[in-house]
Amino acid sequence: AAAARLLRDAGLDETTARSVLEPLVERVEDNLRAAFPQEALTGPVARGDVGTVRRQIAALADRPDLLRLYRAMGAVIAETVPAGLRGAGHREVMQMMREGEEGC
Repeated sequence: AAAARLLRDAGLDETTARSVLEPLVERVEDNLRAAFPQEALTGPVARGDVGTVRRQIAALADRPDLLRLYRAMGAVIAETVPAGLRGAGHREVMQMMREGEEGC
């Protein structure tokens, strides 16, 4: 719902927003059918992609409700990445997710 809201706010109609999100949801379902959640993670938080996460946080700066949701979900994703796969990027992303905790 949050993603659809952002897409609508960006100018997409509801039908187009749904068509953009459907393949993403299907990919998540496929990944979860094929692997355990910690093995099925995708996206910038799971990759420890600091630059993308920083840009996404900045893009949500004027939407505190969605930023709190992003950080909460991101924290869960970051903590789900197996410890043996975490690198410096993951640690920095985890810190960025925690930065919003004082405002919750």
